[in-house]
Amino acid sequence: MRYHFSGVAGTGMNPLACLMRARGHDVQGSDRSLDMGKNQEIAARLRRVGIQLTPHDGTAISSAIDRFVYSTAVEADTPEMRAARALGLPCVSRPRLLAEVVDAGGPGVAVAGTSGKSTIVGMVAWLVREANVPATVLGGAALVGEGTGGCFVVGPAEGPVVAEACESDGTLAGYRPAIGLVHNVSRDHGELDAIRRSSRPSRRTAAGSSSTRPARRRPRSDAGSRPSPTAARLTPTGVCGSRVRAPAAPRACCGSRTA
Repeated sequence: MRYHFSGVAGTGMNPLACLMRARGHDVQGSDRSLDMGKNQEIAARLRRVGIQLTPHDGTAISSAIDRFVYSTAVEADTPEMRAARALGLPCVSRPRLLAEVVDAGGPGVAVAGTSGKSTIVGMVAWLVREANVPATVLGGAALVGEGTGGCFVVGPAEGPVVAEACESDGTLAGYRPAIGLVHNVSRDHGELDAIRRSSRPSRRTAAGSSSTRPARRRPRSDAGSRPSPTAARLTPTGVCGSRVRAPAAPRACCGSRTA
């Protein structure tokens, strides 16, 4: 298949583009930041793996494209979006493609939470590489010392997949992972109050979509059998409770946006 990634320089987009290329697909992509001469390190990495970079002006959109993947940061009225709709191309959002990849994993693991997602996924990426585990890892922040862009470790298509899944826009409900991890839940951006109120059904859907049964374990303190007031509540299978006693995990140094 031939993919076009609109907004390919995004920290969530370029790992997906690299993954589709690693799986044997023809991949092209565009980004207005590249047109302005920015993100050249990301551009060089994409070219090295065989991804063709094109202007972000719609001229590269043709009927030869099988799937048009767009970042949620790309407006609906850009020349590329208009051209894709005019040609009737299958348009797939980044979260939807990521959910497809996660759901096809053996197993698929979706990591969500208000903060710390990129840090956790980065830790997993380092662990699987050091242990030579054949797994795919996709995250929103590069590991320290590995430049800019997202986190990407390639593994076999039938192997495990661990990915950072953002819950802020409601797309978390589209995942059907074998394991869903929501490691903390707290208020984030004030402007997302409306989404927060409307996301309760979304959180219930996400919690119910994991194929494993929810489990909770409260670590015991060293002083005795009663749990520490600050002990973390571990919910490895998609439990999305509204109160979590664990302190918020630190954000990755590169930020956690995955547009």
